[in-house]
Amino acid sequence: MNIDGLNIGSVSSGTRSVSEAFVAPKADTEPASSKTEAVDKVSISDAGRAAHKLDVGRSMGEKQEKVAEAAEQSEVGPASIVDTQIERIKERIEELKLALKDLQGDKSEAADKKREMINAEILQLSGMLIELNKEKAKKEGFE
Repeated sequence: MNIDGLNIGSVSSGTRSVSEAFVAPKADTEPASSKTEAVDKVSISDAGRAAHKLDVGRSMGEKQEKVAEAAEQSEVGPASIVDTQIERIKERIEELKLALKDLQGDKSEAADKKREMINAEILQLSGMLIELNKEKAKKEGFE
């Protein structure tokens, strides 16, 4: 049996497995590498070129709108980033204050060292908080 290059032996032998099938190229075809293919030429009409320009122009306009929108958000973004950082620092300071309260009754040397480290971190975070508030005030036009 031969169906467009698919050969499965003879039909009379009954049901055959697909694994016995093989594909044989037609005798009138040559390998693609040996053929010299004809080159098709396509021409675009003036109306087609105009439509293409309109389509490309539309996509460029959409991209410019997206860029402008992103720029607008970036102006708002840093202020919100500063606010986020301020909130994180405030939360961390509160956590450290609670840790100091937990160490309040402990008079050991390890607790003293831990209190020193916590106080140093609170001091550092407080300085960062002051700087962020100054930056926020500048952006909002208060300085």
